[in-house]
Amino acid sequence: GYIITADPLFLVPYERGVTEQAEAMEVLDESLLLDYADLYALVTAVTDTASVWHDDIAQPEVDLVSEGRRDQAIAMVSTGRGLAVFDRLGTEVETLRSAIERERDVSRNALSRRVDILFVASLIGALVALSVALSLWVLVRRRVVAPLEILAAQAETVAGGRLDTPITADGSIEIATVARSAEQIRVQLLGEITAAYSTGMVAAESAERSRLAGELHDDPIQVLTSAQWQLEPLTIALDAPQR
Repeated sequence: GYIITADPLFLVPYERGVTEQAEAMEVLDESLLLDYADLYALVTAVTDTASVWHDDIAQPEVDLVSEGRRDQAIAMVSTGRGLAVFDRLGTEVETLRSAIERERDVSRNALSRRVDILFVASLIGALVALSVALSLWVLVRRRVVAPLEILAAQAETVAGGRLDTPITADGSIEIATVARSAEQIRVQLLGEITAAYSTGMVAAESAERSRLAGELHDDPIQVLTSAQWQLEPLTIALDAPQR
């Protein structure tokens, strides 16, 4: 349109496009594409074709019109080279866009797989933590709770008079220490009782109890017999007829 009419308004889209292309190239960090060989090659092809169209075709035609040599500019347009390069540029841009979409899908799928892997890893970690906690509970139950319950039952049996029940030392060091102390007390009490029997103390106590029981039994019988003897004459006198 600019070549035909020489109206600067037709240059507005072209100049805006040139500015946007320059800004996009400043933002684009080609070093980030080094890991993506296919994308890097496509981006290079697009930028090269865009440079050819701008430097060798579009800008020279604009300059010819600006210099008043519009016929030469029209002749350049008539060759059709500019249109062919521009069409090639459009095809390369579309190819680049499709490649970017595919790479985006691949990255999205890879990210989704990583998320799934992280989820599975987290689940496995939670199961491992639960297994460790369960193992610790079983260990505490086996090493602390169960020995304490056994120790309490044995101590209760001994306290109930079954001094022949041994108190076993099991579990942690602290529980085993308490069990050994209780066992020492049980053995000491059992030994003292055995010694008491062996020295006759228990037999003496039994004899004394028998003597006291005998005294309690014999003395009242004798008193009652004496009273009966004394009451018999009186009973006879009371039964005789009064004169």
